[in-house]
Amino acid sequence: MTAKKNILPIPLKNIFFQYLNTAVTFIFPLILFPYLTRVLSPEGYGKIGFYEAAFQIVLLVSSFGVSYYGIREWGNLGQDKIARSRLVSHLFLFNVLLSALAIICFLIFMSRPGLVFSNTRLTIYYSLIILFSAGSLDWYFQAEEKFIFIFRRTLFTKIFLLIAVFFFVRNEEDFTKYVFITLTIYIMIAIASIAIVLKDVLHANYLRQFQPILLIKKLAPFAGLGILAGFYINVDTLILGYYADTTSIGYYTVANKIARMVIAVLVSTTIVFFARIVSIEKGQHQNSLQKIQQYSLSYLLHITLPAATLVWFFGIEMVTVLSGTAFMPATQLLPYFSFVIVVVALHDFFVIQVLLTHHQEKKVFWLMLIASILGLGLSLVLIKLYGMKGAVISVLSTECFVLAGSVWLSKGIFIFSPQIRRQFFSSLTIIPVTYIIAILAKKFIHSPMIILVSGAVISFGIYCFFQLYIFRNVFFVEMKEKLQTYIKGI
Repeated sequence: MTAKKNILPIPLKNIFFQYLNTAVTFIFPLILFPYLTRVLSPEGYGKIGFYEAAFQIVLLVSSFGVSYYGIREWGNLGQDKIARSRLVSHLFLFNVLLSALAIICFLIFMSRPGLVFSNTRLTIYYSLIILFSAGSLDWYFQAEEKFIFIFRRTLFTKIFLLIAVFFFVRNEEDFTKYVFITLTIYIMIAIASIAIVLKDVLHANYLRQFQPILLIKKLAPFAGLGILAGFYINVDTLILGYYADTTSIGYYTVANKIARMVIAVLVSTTIVFFARIVSIEKGQHQNSLQKIQQYSLSYLLHITLPAATLVWFFGIEMVTVLSGTAFMPATQLLPYFSFVIVVVALHDFFVIQVLLTHHQEKKVFWLMLIASILGLGLSLVLIKLYGMKGAVISVLSTECFVLAGSVWLSKGIFIFSPQIRRQFFSSLTIIPVTYIIAILAKKFIHSPMIILVSGAVISFGIYCFFQLYIFRNVFFVEMKEKLQTYIKGI
């Protein structure tokens, strides 16, 4: 293949700082995760996992689709500062009001009879987290492409979290202290974010023009699909809480957490591409849009497969390093979650960068509604029969349905070019490479940490060598050139 110029249609700086932000978000849990799982034990970590699943669902009600709607509308408003300021003011106030409603729903949900366990402090702390999460205003900073600020804010709060946890969380009974520290971080983020936005855009006269009913109508499609997506993603843990003990929930939470951390890294730049897509000038919209989408999907293919194979073939080492031998039953779930990683990353692309970009919110809403019903039905049946394994099978089945549905709905909108097909087939080479490296590493190395690190580095290094020098992959060649140019310019 011959390299084509300008295949990277987005400033590498944006991707770089978003990845730094994601790296911080990912690396600090890698340090914290092993400590918490060992100190809190499977039972204590299972309690937090159950509350976290319920919190995530309720949080989606309070956010009500504000994030993606805000980014898209920000791009559509162009350089109209007054309209943009009004948008930020109205969405912020709307978010706060919905957070109050979401807190009431959360309190009712957590105080109902029949729960395996309930903790008053956790309920109060998570209720306050819901309220202060409205103050992060992430969508505004992402729409403005202020990824340096996001990175600095994330780095500071993660350092604070790490120090506070090591200092205050010492035994199994301290799980409430960990959630209180998390609440403190949400408060810090809200104060810092609101201070900046107050200086830049928020004004009282814009708030007087607030029309909540109109916002509900505009946000409804985004909110519906967000709530439904969050429901089918977290319903497995909630139902597992009815049929299993907290220890089993702890095992499942660890496996699920590993997969979700990997997914967060994989799709972290999705918001970068989405923010750039909606800000494209209308005159050059179609060509620029297709260029960004083709690049984004190529990028996803080449990082998703390596990450998924690492979780599958090095699952035992991953759980041992991150959580200890007490959580070893979680390893039986990781092969299933490795498929979940691939499927979620891909359907995230088609839903956000293809369907939402082309204003297909209603179609996505119906897709998520069917997925939620399917996920609920499968979870109720499979979890009762097979426990943890039934939960992950229901998740994988539902995610596959969403991927198939999003690809089908993208017909006629997204073009599966020959280049994309070549990228897909070349990415499959990582499977035998990682499998062979895993066998060799486990045969000659005895330390789980060294097996994991060396296996990841060697596997991906060989993979990159194949792409650059055997296949002469245009994507890798251009990425290498862009990276070299960016480093020289620093």
